[in-house]
Amino acid sequence: KNEGCGAARDEGIKISTGDYITFLDSDDYYNLDCIEKLVEEVNKSHADIVSYGIIYHKLNGDIMESVPNKCTFRITKKDGNNPIKLFTESHKFSYFLSLNLINRKLFDKVNYYRVRYVEDTPTFVNLLCVAKSRSHIQYAGYNYVERKGSLTNSSYEIRDKIYTILGSIYNLEFMYENNIPIYD
Repeated sequence: KNEGCGAARDEGIKISTGDYITFLDSDDYYNLDCIEKLVEEVNKSHADIVSYGIIYHKLNGDIMESVPNKCTFRITKKDGNNPIKLFTESHKFSYFLSLNLINRKLFDKVNYYRVRYVEDTPTFVNLLCVAKSRSHIQYAGYNYVERKGSLTNSSYEIRDKIYTILGSIYNLEFMYENNIPIYD
């Protein structure tokens, strides 16, 4: 039974054996040096999450590159464990889990949001809640190829709003169950 990307990724995480995890959609691709650059940053910063940029190949042939500002920061109870602040200060596309190399141990505390649409954002917010550190590198190594008819490329305003609300409820439940403050 096809339960969607979130369920497939959640099952894959459960059987994974590596120290870090990233995701690649079937119609996208990495630059040849992408994984090497991410591992170099992990070895240097020891961050739980390493975020990087995207090369967006649009249907009309345009190519857009988006790269986060380079920074590394510790996530502390005092100033950084507020998931809303962490999320809003994120790079525009970094909530796509494909644009992050994530410490496998974080998934011992966070399950992948198992829905068919908008599954990355709620999962990413919960990962930020449990991560101790995050690093951004100024590098675009993920090539996102826009496809006509893809789920991401099709917009249904009502569906988008419903899934956003459901994802927010998922995040609030996680934060409540883990005693994580949602505001300063």
